[in-house]
Amino acid sequence: MKIGILTFHRALNYGAVLQCYALYNVLKGMGHEVEVIDYRPDYIEKYRDPCSVYFMTKAKGVLASIKVAVGILVYLNPKKRATKNFNDFIAQYLKISAKVAWGIQDIPNDYDIYILGSDQIWNPIICDGYSPVFWGQFNRKSTAKLVTYAASLGLVSIPEKDKEIIKKYLSSFHAISVRENSLKIQLSELKGMKPSIVLDPTLLAPSKVFSELAIRPSIDKYVLLITLEKEPHALEFARRIAHQLNCKVVRLAAVRNLYLEKILNNTINRFGVSPKEYCGLFKYATCIVGISFHATAFSLMFKRNFYILESEGKDRAYNLLSDLGLEDRMVLSTSDVQFTPVDYSHYDKLIERKRKESLEFLIKAIS
Repeated sequence: MKIGILTFHRALNYGAVLQCYALYNVLKGMGHEVEVIDYRPDYIEKYRDPCSVYFMTKAKGVLASIKVAVGILVYLNPKKRATKNFNDFIAQYLKISAKVAWGIQDIPNDYDIYILGSDQIWNPIICDGYSPVFWGQFNRKSTAKLVTYAASLGLVSIPEKDKEIIKKYLSSFHAISVRENSLKIQLSELKGMKPSIVLDPTLLAPSKVFSELAIRPSIDKYVLLITLEKEPHALEFARRIAHQLNCKVVRLAAVRNLYLEKILNNTINRFGVSPKEYCGLFKYATCIVGISFHATAFSLMFKRNFYILESEGKDRAYNLLSDLGLEDRMVLSTSDVQFTPVDYSHYDKLIERKRKESLEFLIKAIS
């Protein structure tokens, strides 16, 4: 089968690029001819622009324009470095289609299967609404199948006003799988069908796929911190764990943020590293403190000690942890936690069962 993957493969986001790499590897391992469709939506590309032209056009007033211009100068070289690292990884490890030049009407129509996902491809906040491309509303040959793999909406619930358009879009798919149980329930109620819940591709692929990529960092004994501006207590939590383990704190981000570097003083900041270095920072960490879903997934995949801080995105990470009997590793950032190692004694059995179920979905969907 010739398979085209549609996802956020060019996002300056480690989880987005590496989940694409994982799904690509799984499908190649099944013996299929696989390409990542080089669709470049503006809402992803605007964050790749080193000169941030988009944000200059959105600045209102002289003062705002000056602030944006200063920001461009400060971040120009770091952002260029980050973009180059991502571009080099994509060029080396993924087979990419010809660039989709004009949007939805230019999506290639020579695939037997289109797989949409993983990641938050249905999130209307990220996609400036419900992207017709990521809902499969493009021309394709009549025999082509349309499948989602671990698609995510990224919202707690589907707004009432959006239900009819989503119901219409769902009718285009031959097989649907999602990442969260809450979305499965909502789509079931909306369409009278039962989507499958599957593993994120980063956990579907054999762990050696990422272990072989990983570059060992020069730092020894560190707590890896994956945080966001909206979580001010994360640093203090990481420091408390690091103090117990006699470790340094290393903060990892795709793009440099001087504001966070200022408030996260006395930490080692790693920004714009390659996806291979990202894997290495997870693989060799003494402990990981994170908020994002993929911080959870990579902690599990490398079987590291970790804590996931409860946030607005609790549903995705908590679903995964609870399925694996590790929900106790999700804590509040204000918690005074006494470090304990992760109990992985039942992990292999549980994750293999979920891998088997997810692979069965893929095999059935594309057969």
